[in-house]
Amino acid sequence: MGCGGSKEVDAETPTLVKKDVAAAVPSTEKPAPTEKPVPGASAFAFASPLPDCVSSNPDVYKVVAELPGARLVEMTIEPGQEDIPHDHPAHSMFFVQGGKLSITDYDTDGKSKNNAHEVEIPAGAPPIFPAGAHKVKNVGDTTVKVVFIEPYVTCQPCADIEGYVSPFEVAPQCYKVLAEDDNWITGLMTMEVGATDPVHHHKDHLIYVLEGDEVTIFPGGDESAAMSVPIKVGAGIPAPMDAPPFFKHSLKNSGSVPIKMLFFEAKTPKPAKPVTDAWVAPAGAPFHRVTKIPIKSGSMGDIKAVSTSEAFAETIKTFEGFLGVEALQIDDTSMLTHSRWVSEEACSGGAAALGSVLKGHLGPYIAGPPEPPWVGPRAADLAIADGTPGAYRVVVMNLKPSTFKEVVAYVNSKEPDFKKIDGLISVTVFSAGPTSGVVCAAYTSTATLEAATPVIGPLLSGMGPHFASPPTPFGVTVEYSTYAPPAAPASLGPFNFASGMPDCCTSNPEAYSVLAELPNFRLVEMKVPPGGADKPHDHPSHSMYFLKPAKLEITDYDESGKSKDNAHVAEVPAGACPIFPAGAHQVKNVGDEEAQVIFIEAFPMCKPCGSPDGFISPFTVAPQCYKILAENDDFYTGMMTMEPGEEDPIHNHKDHLIYVIEGGEVTISGFGGEPMVVPMTAGAAIPAPMSAPPFAQHTLKNTGSTTLKLLFFEMKL
Repeated sequence: MGCGGSKEVDAETPTLVKKDVAAAVPSTEKPAPTEKPVPGASAFAFASPLPDCVSSNPDVYKVVAELPGARLVEMTIEPGQEDIPHDHPAHSMFFVQGGKLSITDYDTDGKSKNNAHEVEIPAGAPPIFPAGAHKVKNVGDTTVKVVFIEPYVTCQPCADIEGYVSPFEVAPQCYKVLAEDDNWITGLMTMEVGATDPVHHHKDHLIYVLEGDEVTIFPGGDESAAMSVPIKVGAGIPAPMDAPPFFKHSLKNSGSVPIKMLFFEAKTPKPAKPVTDAWVAPAGAPFHRVTKIPIKSGSMGDIKAVSTSEAFAETIKTFEGFLGVEALQIDDTSMLTHSRWVSEEACSGGAAALGSVLKGHLGPYIAGPPEPPWVGPRAADLAIADGTPGAYRVVVMNLKPSTFKEVVAYVNSKEPDFKKIDGLISVTVFSAGPTSGVVCAAYTSTATLEAATPVIGPLLSGMGPHFASPPTPFGVTVEYSTYAPPAAPASLGPFNFASGMPDCCTSNPEAYSVLAELPNFRLVEMKVPPGGADKPHDHPSHSMYFLKPAKLEITDYDESGKSKDNAHVAEVPAGACPIFPAGAHQVKNVGDEEAQVIFIEAFPMCKPCGSPDGFISPFTVAPQCYKILAENDDFYTGMMTMEPGEEDPIHNHKDHLIYVIEGGEVTISGFGGEPMVVPMTAGAAIPAPMSAPPFAQHTLKNTGSTTLKLLFFEMKL
C-alpha cells in the first residue's frame, strides 16, 4: 500500500544535507510542538467505537514519522503501566526492547472480552497483527519499546516501477526481510563503517534509526550529488517514493559507528487470483445423453428382443460418432436410455436418430413422450474394476452455481474408497448444464448395487454442500447394451491426471512412500539409489526439500503420456527447496550416492484452511527459530531450528506436515491442556492439522539435549 508524499510531524526527523553546501538546512533537533491534530479513529474506520492508540494514550504512543497513507508509531510502556482501551488497523511491529505484556481484547462493540493473556516477546521480534481492539499492561520488570506502522484508510497502492531493483536482492549482506504481508515489508538495514551498497529502489517507506550517526546518500547513484545525513538513534524518517533521494539511490556509512535502521516499506499488492470456479470440459471429451422414457407395462421383454434384432443393429450402425447405448429399466413402466457420442456435434445429430428409433423399432412399446434429456460432456470416468455392468446407480444432481468443478474433484479424490466397494465397475460423471450434473455408477448386479448402498451413501454425502436441492437417484438394471466399458487400468492413484499416468507412489512404491497425510495434502519421501530409475509418473504442483545432494537425469512426458525425449541432468545440492509445477516425468539417479528428497503433493480436493482470529505467525514472532525457505501462493516450506533449552513465543499454525531432520525432545504447551513432552526421532513424519489443539496454537521448548531441526510444509490459505 502506498503513501504518497511526506508530511511534517512532531518527531525527530533528519533533513537531507548536500555535502559542502551550507544552504539553509533545518537542524535535526526536535522541532517545536505544533497544533496539528493527531489523526483519530476516523482516519482508520475501526469496527469498534474505541479511539486509536495515539489519541487515547499520548503518554504511551507517539507518532515519530508520517506519510499521507500511513504513520510510524513508537510505543513506550513502563513496568506496571497500563494503557487505555483502543483500536488498531492491521499493523506491522518491531520490538526494540522486549518484555512481558498482558493483553485484553475488546469486541466490535468496544466491550472487554475479559480474556487477559500474557505474552513474552523478545527484542527483535517483528510480529504482524490483524486489526482489532485491546488494552495492554506491562507486567514485566523492564520497559517495553515497540515501533509499528498503521496505514490510514486512505492508503493507496504504490505504482509499479519499471526496472525496479530491490535492495533485498542486490545487497542481501545489508538488507534483510524480517516479516511481510500482502501490503508491507518489515526490513532491517545494517551497514558497517565505510561500507556502501549498490544502486537500488524503494517504494514508500518509513524509517526508524536503531544505531548510527551519519549516512551519505547518492541520489540515483550519482556520487557527485552526494548528500550527508546526520542520523540519531530513535529518529523517525518519512521516505516517500516521489522524493528522488528516497526513490533510487545508493548509500554509504560515512559515520563513525555501524548503522542499523528498521524500515517498513509498502508493497504493490499481488493481483487477486482469477476466479476459476467454472468447470471447463476437457478437449475431446465424449458426450453423454440420458433420457427417461415411459413404457407400457410388461413391455421390457419386447423392447429387449427388438433391440437385439439384426434390423436394429443395422440401424444404429448408421449413427455417425455413436459409441454405444444402454437400455436401463427403472420399473415396469419406465426406463432410461444412456447413449455415448464422440463429440457434441455427433450427440446433437444423434438426437434425431434416436427419435426415429423410438418411433420406428420401439414405437409399439412406448407409453408417451420422453422427458427432457440430460446431455453433456464427460467430466470424470473412473475405471474401478473389470466386469460387465448389470446395474447402475444414476444420480441426477441439481447444483449450486459454479460448484460442478468441486463435485468432479471430490469424485476423483474418492477413487481409493471406490476401489474398496465390491462389485463396483466404474464411476462416470458428466455435466448436464451450468447447474446440473449426472453420476453413473456401474455395478456387476443389482445385488452388489444394493449391498453397496450403506457405503456409497455416506461416501457421496460429501457432495451435499454443493446441492441446490436433493438429488434424484435411479437404481436401474441393464436390459440391453452395445457399450463396452474400457478395462480397468492399473491404479492411477488419487489424482486422476490429464496425462492418464499414475502418481509417483502408485507407480513406484519402492522409490516413493507416503510418510504423513492430511485431507488436503500428503508428505512423500523419495529414495533412489545410484543408477536407479523410476517409472514414468505424474505430479501435481509440489514443494520439495533435498536432504542429500543429487544428480538426476529427468525426462519429461506430455499430457498424452508420451515421452518428450528431452533427458536433461540436474545437480541439486542438499538443502535446496525447489517448487515444481504440475507435470509428468521419469527420473534416474546418475550420481554416486542415494538421492533422498521430501516433498508435498496437494490432493485435488485441497481446500483453504481459513484464517483464525488473532493468527500469530511463527515466522514473525520467532524469526530466530523459524525461516521461510520457499513459498508459492498455497504453501510455505519452513525450517524450525531450536537449541537445547530454547523456547519460542506462543504462535499459531494452519494445516502442516512435519519432517524431523534432527531430533531430540520438545515440550508443547500453551494450547489449553497440560504440557506434552514429545520425543522426536530423525526421519519421523508428523501430520499436524489446525483442527487439533496442540498444533493450532502453542509454544515449544527444546527440552532435549540436542539441536532440534524440523522441516515443515504449511498451508497459507
